[in-house]
Amino acid sequence: MKINILSSIDKRPSGPNKQLLEYGNYLYSKGHNVSVIKPLRRRKAKNRKQAFELKMGEIAHLISGRRIRYVKKLPWIDVKCPVMVIPSINERYLSPSDITFFSMEYFLPLIEKLSAEYGKKVMRVCNIFFAEKVRTLPYNIYLVAISSLVKQLLEERLKRDIFLLLNGVNTKIFSNPAQKETPQTIGMLFYNKKPPHKGMEDGFWVMEELHRRYPSLRFQVAGEWKEKHIPSFVQFINGTYIKNLSNFYRTTDILIFPSKRDACPNPPMEAMASRCAVVTTDVGGISDYAVKGKTAIVVQPGDRGELLKGVITLLENNVYFREVSEEGYKKIQEFSVERQGEKLEKYFSGLVKQ
Repeated sequence: MKINILSSIDKRPSGPNKQLLEYGNYLYSKGHNVSVIKPLRRRKAKNRKQAFELKMGEIAHLISGRRIRYVKKLPWIDVKCPVMVIPSINERYLSPSDITFFSMEYFLPLIEKLSAEYGKKVMRVCNIFFAEKVRTLPYNIYLVAISSLVKQLLEERLKRDIFLLLNGVNTKIFSNPAQKETPQTIGMLFYNKKPPHKGMEDGFWVMEELHRRYPSLRFQVAGEWKEKHIPSFVQFINGTYIKNLSNFYRTTDILIFPSKRDACPNPPMEAMASRCAVVTTDVGGISDYAVKGKTAIVVQPGDRGELLKGVITLLENNVYFREVSEEGYKKIQEFSVERQGEKLEKYFSGLVKQ
């Protein structure tokens, strides 16, 4: 199959882009002709000013070098398949394909207009807010939901069957050969600019309480850049580099994931693959791969007290801590990139045969 994956890749990581490139790598390894493509102009203008700015950006790209430029390396993923930058989502820059695969909703108006030469157009819905508000989509856009919650929301609103494919974990990068023994380090993913739905204020509250009660514990967060509101006792790790992020999980014993709304978050999955014991809120996707009380401790979103109680339970019971760590590690192997990629490959093959 010839597969074009349209993405907004950057030097900084993002969950949707990471998954697109992981699946691109997998499909490429299976012999498919895969191209990951970043269009500089990738959305319709809302007004004349924005239209002018977008056009000028496209022109600047055209006069500064080649129209199609290849990306050889990204700090947050090992790229195997070809990755390129083009001026815009335009047929003059895209090669014909069997599948056009994407996840960003603002690509939709431009991708809808691509001719039949660009095959089946498949959108992987990764944004919980999009899933909650969408009311109509053309039938020539095939949808892939990344969690049972997203699938349910889309099917209720669009009245059609939606294919389910959870995130895949790169278990070669996110791994840990050594079993955890005694919890000593508490970790959390850090999201810059304080997005309210990520619940970081709850996570830092839990860390403050734990620091007061257990002064010997270590605390760390991984993110893109350090901000002033991170408590002084919490170590910051630059997670834009894949080695740093992998090491963050390996050195974290208990991961707190305090999100209030999500579609299917990567961090709990990556942490479980690295033998962290995970204490998470019950947001979208968690119930698809976590067994409450066995592979992770799962509490209601926004419940700081239960998050704290979950961590303390693991701290005070080494046997239970090791059980959660090991059971989570075993369970998440079912969601490796290879296993999920195989499902996606079969889905694409079915669409092409139609």
